[in-house]
Amino acid sequence: MAKHYAGADFYVKNIKSGFGVFYLNDNQARDMLKNNQIGFIYNYAVSLKKDLVLVPALQYVYSSYVLNPTKFNYNNVINLRTNEFCGNATPLPSYTKQVNNFGSGLLLKATNFNVGCMVNNINKANVGLASDVYLKTRVTAHGDATFYNAKKTYTTNLFFRYDGQDNFNRLQLGLNNQLYKHLQLGLAAATDGYGFASIGYGTKCVNLSLAYIANYRDVLSGSAELNLNFNFVRKSSAVNKTDFFR
Repeated sequence: MAKHYAGADFYVKNIKSGFGVFYLNDNQARDMLKNNQIGFIYNYAVSLKKDLVLVPALQYVYSSYVLNPTKFNYNNVINLRTNEFCGNATPLPSYTKQVNNFGSGLLLKATNFNVGCMVNNINKANVGLASDVYLKTRVTAHGDATFYNAKKTYTTNLFFRYDGQDNFNRLQLGLNNQLYKHLQLGLAAATDGYGFASIGYGTKCVNLSLAYIANYRDVLSGSAELNLNFNFVRKSSAVNKTDFFR
């Protein structure tokens, strides 16, 4: 399995608008199933008060799916009717699918808290390759609040995230702590039985973190995740924290 992702976004202060674009390439089972996506995001900041902004957003994603059954290996498959190997079986035809998907979101942004929601798969796109399979509308909601000590050497960020799609519902609660400007500690738990703990070190340009994700019922069988992120921002074009509130 190979997955590649790249994205970029920027904010234009003069028109109070943000623009984003991303690309995803996902190859499963040695190119048997390929998925290429390109997405575009636009948002506009509406000033409600001095330190309160409402940000509606729109998202469009174009996806191209390709299923190539010729990659199947029939040599070790036995036909249960004839009790023979299927090495000479005729491969199934290839399938391709182009999908247009739309989403919309809303964010309420203040100095120390944010709360928002997102609706994906608004048009319930048909993503089926060999038959019709329609995506269910997915709703997410999220929020966070940040607290500082008097000298701002210690920061606590409380957050929540809700995901709902058809019969699936999941709520996650967590907190992130920042100590002495660079050291980061995180902890979260969700209603599906999974949680994570993380530790990291971050600056304005680079962030390194290590997270451990596991199920409450079997903590020792979890998985570790190492993340390294770089931020490239020109000093002259950096967005000031107060830009949204002007």
